[in-house]
Amino acid sequence: MNGPCKHWLTLRGECCECRSYLKRITLPTGLRDTSFPECRHWVAQQGVCRRCGEEVDERDGIPFDYIAERTQLSREYVTAMKRQNSSIGYGQRKLHLVLNLRTTLLDSCYISRLADGDKHLVEQVGIRDDLRRFSKRYACSDVLVKLRPFFDQFLLEADELFVMHVYTKLGRSDSRKLVKMLDPLGIFFGRRVIVREDSLDERKTLGLVLAQQSGVVIVDWDRRAWEPKDRRNLVQIKPYRYFKHNPHGTLSILFNFLKNKLFKVDSSPEQKMLDDQDTSLMDLLKSLKDIHRRFFNGPSYDVRALLNP
Repeated sequence: MNGPCKHWLTLRGECCECRSYLKRITLPTGLRDTSFPECRHWVAQQGVCRRCGEEVDERDGIPFDYIAERTQLSREYVTAMKRQNSSIGYGQRKLHLVLNLRTTLLDSCYISRLADGDKHLVEQVGIRDDLRRFSKRYACSDVLVKLRPFFDQFLLEADELFVMHVYTKLGRSDSRKLVKMLDPLGIFFGRRVIVREDSLDERKTLGLVLAQQSGVVIVDWDRRAWEPKDRRNLVQIKPYRYFKHNPHGTLSILFNFLKNKLFKVDSSPEQKMLDDQDTSLMDLLKSLKDIHRRFFNGPSYDVRALLNP
């Protein structure tokens, strides 16, 4: 007789063996495994070690909610996982690539804030493949999204050379909707989407990326968004700003009016299409391929040495 299930492995509160749902994974003393007298509590969920079943102080671990809700990893385990994931990647000849989301892979704007010259774009959602819209919770207006040119080709080719992550300061709900527009089947990013709620402070950090820093390349337009110690991993990209916003405030409205009158700004649909000849992602892809080639073929096994010669 096997006895009661000990719930060794759970995901989102559900035991992977017996399939019972546990709101709080607290095991009675008699069911806790005594064969781990020195368990280091590497992985905890909902305040309970997923190996030995003992309750642990959630403040002792590092939150990794993007892996699973209320999951904490010990610092020792994070170091081990970074080393292991990088080793697996090197065996597949892959580095890790951390991509900013908004203004890097796409642009977005509340429909109510679109400039008059851009309002025609709302009618083209469903006709053009690069325009999407979604409803934002508790907002009075939907959001219009423009995917950056060549994003699909970029992701397809970059996936052959990198394990890709998204790191954004947007909230979890909006981030999931935007990432699904880029990667509807979850092929490129999986669960590797780090959002505002995952960050412990205002700046982004590679501490939340489960890969060794020597093999991680960051792509972002804002250098200041990152911890100073991580900026040597950064490749800056030109920010992608497709939409024109309605100005706010008296001075901004007056300035916008005079600019349109004096310089006769052309905001026709035809001009809008001509303006969207952005090739930044393809230029970036060439640079990333060169970094990948030099990393695996050259004497240096640290991307920071390649990015900061």
